[in-house]
Amino acid sequence: MFDIKNILWNKYFKSKSLKTWEILFDEWEIDKNIYVVEKGKVKVEKYFSSEKKEKKLLAVLWKNSIFWEGSIFNNHPKEVVISAIWETKLYFIKSKDFRNFVKENTEIAVDFLSQIINLSNKRLLEANFLLTSNYKISKMISEEIEFSNKNLFDIIDEFCSIIKAKYIIYLEINQVLENYATVSYDSRIQWKLLDKVVELKNSKIDLENLKEFEVWEKNMILELKNGNKIIWFFIIWEDEKVEFSESQKKSINSIWVLLAGFIKQKQYFQNEKNKEKA
Repeated sequence: MFDIKNILWNKYFKSKSLKTWEILFDEWEIDKNIYVVEKGKVKVEKYFSSEKKEKKLLAVLWKNSIFWEGSIFNNHPKEVVISAIWETKLYFIKSKDFRNFVKENTEIAVDFLSQIINLSNKRLLEANFLLTSNYKISKMISEEIEFSNKNLFDIIDEFCSIIKAKYIIYLEINQVLENYATVSYDSRIQWKLLDKVVELKNSKIDLENLKEFEVWEKNMILELKNGNKIIWFFIIWEDEKVEFSESQKKSINSIWVLLAGFIKQKQYFQNEKNKEKA
């Protein structure tokens, strides 16, 4: 395992400090350095608009994390934004100095390169997991002609299976009664439409009111909003001892976007049906 202590006093590595929220480099800038986090945290984000107003979080990096290792091989413009979450200290080496660093510090360099290889393999596995899981859910959604509860439950079950969660509970906010929601589905009771009303606190989930569903404390709660108004909740329970991996979290967030679109379509078609009956 690579330890940053091995490079702190190496002549080829220099230090750089970042203040909270300070940007290390922006998208499309040229930066020919390879970085290691010594303390603090940095976030990796991607712009989703040409005006650079909307960004999506891709990753959070902390102590011993190596990033922009691609500078060893090329000096392409950056495709992401990296900034400090709080006060952070980095060590970096210029790509042009890397060859000499390897020659003069063989043992340390082998550890450093091994970490880069492990990191690349991990990212490939995460990318494959994300691509595969997204494809499965996208395929299920595209094949569903009728936006029924059963179809929604099938997709939720597949979602639960993909991320290896213990359960997923789906709640719909009551459109008439403020601060109330209906528990519509629990993946542990497959394909059964539930109709249990629970009270919220300031439009937030209160796990105390879900005791009869044996909801544990350690949950990931996803909110689906229409504008600023929350309209659905997903409660996902992970293992008590093992948290979701970064790849699972990325997959959850990605699938959640697909599933949210499906749920919105389902509600739209249901509203249209109700209008026809009225």
